[in-house]
Formats: sequence, C-alpha cells, structure tokens
Amino acid sequence: MPTPNEVRARRELRARFINAVYDGRERQSAGIDASVMVHDVLREIGADQLDEHTITRLVKDLEDDYLIEGVGQSWGEVYPEEIRLTPAGRMEVETWLAEDAPTLHLPIVPSQVVNNTTHVYGNVTGAAFVTGSTDTAINMQTAVSEPLSQLLPKLRELLAEWDGTADEREDIEADIEILEGEAVSGSPRPGRIKAAARRVIAWTTSAAAAGASKALTGEVQVLTSQVLHQL
Repeated sequence: MPTPNEVRARRELRARFINAVYDGRERQSAGIDASVMVHDVLREIGADQLDEHTITRLVKDLEDDYLIEGVGQSWGEVYPEEIRLTPAGRMEVETWLAEDAPTLHLPIVPSQVVNNTTHVYGNVTGAAFVTGSTDTAINMQTAVSEPLSQLLPKLRELLAEWDGTADEREDIEADIEILEGEAVSGSPRPGRIKAAARRVIAWTTSAAAAGASKALTGEVQVLTSQVLHQL
C-alpha cells in the first residue's frame, strides 16, 4: 500500500511529465501530431534517473487513460520511446492549465507543479519527488508583470483592427481579459497565463492571414513569447 506521500509524488510526476509533453508539442509548432521522445521529456523535468519499471508504469498509465499514444513502437519495446498527445489528452491538459484546477486524470492543481523543479532522491523505484517552488508568487508577479504590461495594449490595438466574427472576437476577448486579470493579481496563476498566451499566438497567425498589420501581429507574437518565457 503506497503512503500518501508516494501517491502525491506519482501524481506530481504524472502531471509534470504530461505538461512537458504538451510544452514540447507547442514548441515544435507542428500541430496536433507533433511527437516527443520519452527520455527527452524525463530529462527536461529532472527525472531522467528513473528506473525502467517506473518509466513503464508512468507511460502505460497515461496510455491507458488515452492521454498519450505511442509513435512507431518497435517490437520488443516495453513502452514506446516516442509519444504524442491524443486529442483528448491535449484538451484535458489545456483545460487543466486554463482553469488551474484538478481534472479527472490530473488530480492536482497545476500551479503547484508546473513551475517547480523536480529532484529525485534515493532508489528511484518508488522514489520521493520533492518539489520546490521558485520563490513564491511575488517573484512570479514581478517576472510576468513587465512583459504583460507591454503586451496588453498591443493586444487591444490588434483586436481593434481585426475583422473577425462576433464569436471569434468573443473568444479572444476572453483570453485578453484573463491576461489582464492575471497581470494585476497578487498571485498570478501560470497555468491560466500560459494557456491564454498560447491561444493568443495562434490567433495572431489567423489575424495576419485575415489582413491585420503584420508588423503589429509580429510584435504581439514576440511579446507573448516573452511572457511564456517567464513562466
């Protein structure tokens, strides 16, 4: 019977792993089919010392929940070396980040794990994963406030000149309001900022294609990327 600390450690590992898979997919900007290597993800989250049993359990559990799927798995592999998010996995991760709240398959608040550093101690079979936050919400607010303060006026400017439908404008307006709220919050929620900022970047591509100023859309993309870099 696992202890409460072991259960929490497994949940944190699972959450950090699938968030890194999502981040890797986003960085590639290759759409829904972008794939990542399992050991690259583990290295990114500081868990590359895990034994094969723990890795297998982690990957297989996420596969069983239809959050990820293997890509080109070779005969004899215990788990796929290359994976990608399923459409359902992508939707659940984006909901998890945007709402900063547990979901069915990610029963932990994202802001408690997404920006923490994972350290593995002892025998990594059933090891404890100790997370330490980056110096509290004060540092987070300082880090994101300046790029957000530059981004938000440009977003409003771009929205004013964009000829989108009423529904499209309502969607991007909601994301801008999220960013405005987090900019003045004493405890910014990185998951909400990250999800909204990524949708903003996707929107700027559509706005440019629809005739919006390429200089302005480019500036918004750069500023939005700077916000994401701080998270």
